[in-house]
Amino acid sequence: VERYSPSSISQLLQVSKDKNFPIPVMIHQDQKIAFINHAAEDMAGIEFAKSVIDQSIFSYLPVADHPKMMERMGYLMNTGVSADPVKQTILLPGGGEIEVILYGFLTTYQARPAIQILFWELEEDLRELREKQEQLRVSECLNDALLLLISDEEEEKVFPELLKIACSGFRADKVKLFQNFTGQDNALFGRHMHEWSEKTKSHHTSDERYQFFYYQQYGFKRWEEILSAGDCIAEPVSHMPDSEQAVLLPVDIYSVLAAPILVDQQFWGFISVDDCQNPRHWTTFEQSILKSLGLAISGYIQRRQSSRRAFEAEKAMHKAQEIGGVSNFSFNIDTGTWYFSKVFTETFGEIPMRSGIFQEKVLRHLPEEDYAELIKAWDGALRSITDSRTSGKFAFRRDENLSYFTYLIESQPTQGKIHGVFRDVTESHLANQGMVDSQKKLERTQKIGKVGFWEYDLVNQRAWWSNIVYDMLGMEKGKESNSYLLSKEMIEESDLEELVMRSTQAVESLRPLDFVQRLRLKSGRTMFFEVYGELITDDEGIPVRISGTCRDISERETAKEKVKTNEVSLAAILESTSDLILSLDQEFKITAYNSSFFHLIRKWIGVDIRVGSDLVKILTLRQRESRARTQLKALKGAMRGESVEGRLSVPGAHGGILHYDLTLNPIIGDNGDIVGVSVFGRDVTERIQKEREIGALNTFLERRVASRTQELEKINRELEAFAYSVSHDLRTPLRHLSGYSTLLMSRGGKKLDSEAKEYLNFIGNSSRKMNNLIEDLLEYSRLGRKAIYPIEINLDDIVNGIVHYFMEQERLSTDEFQIELTAPIYADPVLTETVLTNLVSNAVKYRKKETKAQISIASKSIPGGVEVSVSDRGIGFDMDYVDQVFGIFKRLHSDDEYEGSGIGLANVVRIMHRHSGNIEVESQPGVGTTFTCFFPDKNPS
Repeated sequence: VERYSPSSISQLLQVSKDKNFPIPVMIHQDQKIAFINHAAEDMAGIEFAKSVIDQSIFSYLPVADHPKMMERMGYLMNTGVSADPVKQTILLPGGGEIEVILYGFLTTYQARPAIQILFWELEEDLRELREKQEQLRVSECLNDALLLLISDEEEEKVFPELLKIACSGFRADKVKLFQNFTGQDNALFGRHMHEWSEKTKSHHTSDERYQFFYYQQYGFKRWEEILSAGDCIAEPVSHMPDSEQAVLLPVDIYSVLAAPILVDQQFWGFISVDDCQNPRHWTTFEQSILKSLGLAISGYIQRRQSSRRAFEAEKAMHKAQEIGGVSNFSFNIDTGTWYFSKVFTETFGEIPMRSGIFQEKVLRHLPEEDYAELIKAWDGALRSITDSRTSGKFAFRRDENLSYFTYLIESQPTQGKIHGVFRDVTESHLANQGMVDSQKKLERTQKIGKVGFWEYDLVNQRAWWSNIVYDMLGMEKGKESNSYLLSKEMIEESDLEELVMRSTQAVESLRPLDFVQRLRLKSGRTMFFEVYGELITDDEGIPVRISGTCRDISERETAKEKVKTNEVSLAAILESTSDLILSLDQEFKITAYNSSFFHLIRKWIGVDIRVGSDLVKILTLRQRESRARTQLKALKGAMRGESVEGRLSVPGAHGGILHYDLTLNPIIGDNGDIVGVSVFGRDVTERIQKEREIGALNTFLERRVASRTQELEKINRELEAFAYSVSHDLRTPLRHLSGYSTLLMSRGGKKLDSEAKEYLNFIGNSSRKMNNLIEDLLEYSRLGRKAIYPIEINLDDIVNGIVHYFMEQERLSTDEFQIELTAPIYADPVLTETVLTNLVSNAVKYRKKETKAQISIASKSIPGGVEVSVSDRGIGFDMDYVDQVFGIFKRLHSDDEYEGSGIGLANVVRIMHRHSGNIEVESQPGVGTTFTCFFPDKNPS
């Protein structure tokens, strides 16, 4: 405990949430939790430290583990021997559980015997959880970006905010947006539009190399080919060609993830995410997210381009109206007709008039007194026999807010007209009202912040205080005093002497007052006031008044006392861990350390360290010079404000090597300067051994994957050859059969009897049918290889197009379709249209003879996705044959009854599987059939 000063303890605890620092728990003999540090919040995702104090430790353990934990605690209390680490399940207060490694030993806390327990969450589970959380965080950032892109804001506002979101989501150093344009000879150029950097917070780049560049000149022809094809560039710069490295490395870009922006199928530009610190390897998930963002930007750009002309035309029209003062109306007394400007109707809505009086439903939006004044002004204008003017002001409730207007009504009876102009003065009215509100807010702010104002008259020796000071001290308002703080009776005698001395020095030196004053209230409670005051002088420079503030800091002073009380316990926590803990000053002299670090240095270097020891000299005693230089470089990096991670390997027992993961962090002083370095080290010897075993296993698996990939490529080549054969070799004989049978029918038709003609017709029909089967088979094969581009689809346009097609082709009426679409889906638009077209075609084809089709198309949200159903009241089928419905060339009816190849539903099944969805069918003969397709959510939970 003597080795830990209060400042060094607080500095070490600054990083108590570090991943290498275990979570300590103190448990008293009554089995209740007395202390837990804030690292639990990071582990459990809740305010763990606040919710478990004074709770029984057994409340967070499975019932089956209670006897074993009771036995371990009793053993510690009776013997004082530390327990071995064990694996333990912890039940979280908010539900759920985690697996941890836990061990404990006997200590004291708050002057009572206690059990100190330290635990870590199992690293593999934690790693997987963090990966999922990271993916969720990136997805949430994408959602924020998509919401931004569906707004009607201008590009100059949307794109900087969009890049800021992307920079945060990808944890990148820079995000840039480039737009292409074509120069002479169709050469493609890139122009920098926007940039966001976490370091500079700038929206535009100042580097001329990015403002305007030619793809060929800078060696980025490869980028043009890849991005224009719709693919991403995702690799460390060190893996790129030399020509690209020559451009990127000098500006400290070490890794790039770029996605194309295609507008109307043209390479419009790209968005680039840069890592300026590490050669980062981008995950498949990150690539897909940025590619989705590029698609969203494409949609935004197309939408803005299509609406810009209309917007500019409307803007010009409104401007012309404003310049002409069109927020007005006029009334023809003789004919009873009205004219309203567009701005007027936009403000007050469509206002039909009756008998020269404003419509009552509009007047109801006015306060009663304003209503009466406006009607009075209008009646006066109607009754006037000479030209006159009436002006006033009224409030108008629009939506939930009040707007304020001035009006001028001019009567011209000689011309038979009344003119009126309304002017919106809401902004100026609210500004005046805001001054009153600001004063009230200032008083509330003083009360919330516990800050009061005071002034002391040095000539008359009288003081003035704001009302909040009286409230804080619980005194009657208006009382005067010859003291800065109301009453000498509240000030201790020793404090009063110091107050007089400070005041005298301030007046003599003309310097501000700045001190903490202790006051004892009548209730017996002690308060601490932070007092600040500045001197005000007359024209001759003589001090006449002191004005200043006083702030209640009692809570802060009380907290300081509590910190002093807990210092011994905090030192015990640091001393108890087996991790290496060390702090250094700016000269790399040791300011604090724990026993684990002390014993490591003694065993490894052979010296005993103490506070004030020079760590640099110690590290050079038993190490190679190059290794010591590396360690010194890491220490200097942390001293510059960097967070440095490294590894320390030292000889262990029995000839082995011990490995420690080190984390070096700067220690920040109260003024924001770096005052030292903290070092945390964790024994990872066992983990490294497991990583090596996993590495060997990964190498074996990679070889297996490569072998299987070669086999799949071979199979794909064989399928392509088969498709080519079907497309070309089988079609030639079919064309011969169809052509010659047609030729024979046309040339020898008169010589052939009816039976021969029937044979020729059969040959021709069979040839066409087989050609259709080949086409369907090729389409089925292509669906398995076709790339899908899923987006969020509103089904209204697709379904309306399909319904219109079948109404034209099959002469159906609108009452034969019932459409109820309540939920969008996330899918490929083209393939979705293929699915719905096949299902609707089946419903039309298999309707009952001589009856109208009754087809229902609906969508609804369900947990995990959206169901899209197509139902009919057709002939139906027996569910015993349901397995044949989705098979290739499987049919339940002959060609004489219903035409078709039997491959349409097989295509539907394949498309749904490509979307990770499925399709189900329910049918009953003579009643009808319902096909239900399930499309999963974009980010399934």
